[in-house]
Amino acid sequence: MHAGTQPTNVQLRWVPPDNQAQSIDAAATAARTARKVIIFAYDEGTEGSDRGGSNQATGLQLPGYQDALIEAVAAANPNTIVVLNTGDAVLMPWASAVKAILEMWYPGQMGGPATANVLLGAVDPGGKLPITFPADATHFPTYDPNCTDTSATGNCPLYPGVVGPSPFLPGATTSFRTTTAMQVNGIDQGYRWYDAHDVTPLFPFGYGLSYTKFDYSKLHVTRSHGGGLDVSLRIRNDGRYAGSDVPQVYIGASGQLPANIQQAVRKLVQFKRVNLAPGHAADLTLHVSSQALSSWSAPTQRWVLGTGPRTVYVGPSSRDLPLHTTVAVNG
Repeated sequence: MHAGTQPTNVQLRWVPPDNQAQSIDAAATAARTARKVIIFAYDEGTEGSDRGGSNQATGLQLPGYQDALIEAVAAANPNTIVVLNTGDAVLMPWASAVKAILEMWYPGQMGGPATANVLLGAVDPGGKLPITFPADATHFPTYDPNCTDTSATGNCPLYPGVVGPSPFLPGATTSFRTTTAMQVNGIDQGYRWYDAHDVTPLFPFGYGLSYTKFDYSKLHVTRSHGGGLDVSLRIRNDGRYAGSDVPQVYIGASGQLPANIQQAVRKLVQFKRVNLAPGHAADLTLHVSSQALSSWSAPTQRWVLGTGPRTVYVGPSSRDLPLHTTVAVNG
């Protein structure tokens, strides 16, 4: 066979039906004699395609047999570390069996050195999750148990951006404003949905561990000019290594707004990254604007200040808020 003037090579390959099991067994065998194991796992995010289509459980899983591989290796060696290169949340049925999980997202061309620096302790892994990782495939904001969509898009109605025409591309369905998810959940998207439904996630919004430890104290909240709040606190590095943390300020709902104005159980209103040497502390004052204390009124098409007693929470994640106090907000 020739293509033009050059010969064409044709290769025929066959993958044994037990290839997957053999690969997992080989990895587990190697792990048993290793001091430590590092597994790199990934997902493949591409534009124009939703992972799993209308099968949301499949969409949240790592592709291929990676979950089975991690479970087998972790069973063979408890000193197993998983490094994730993912573009979004994934299910981790093996989370409690591994020693550590490092989420590196899609780190780019210097991802290798950056990952090595974190694993070897040259730098502190001070990142915080910008999304919530669900504990399973049925408890998250867009889960729709009645979804039977078999269309070309393969999207469930509750998946954001799949209902209604797009204002940018004729015929496309990318408008968040008209989605069923927005209509059903309203402002309770992301971490707010988990709070509203009292669902415990695998890892909450804002979560992230460090090689050191931080202590929060001395919370003090005062009203500032313009109707906002000034939130003061102290954060101290109580560990042996230099590191960074991100104090986050959340505000509770107002009891004096009409029922037709939707409010989050708690909403993020301020945050700040702090780098601290071992034994050092920082006194911070974070300003919360009156806009952040307000909620949108759909009937009147305006922002309404949530007056009355408001609870202010401070901590390192949306579910770890060791400091809280109540302050009166006046109109």
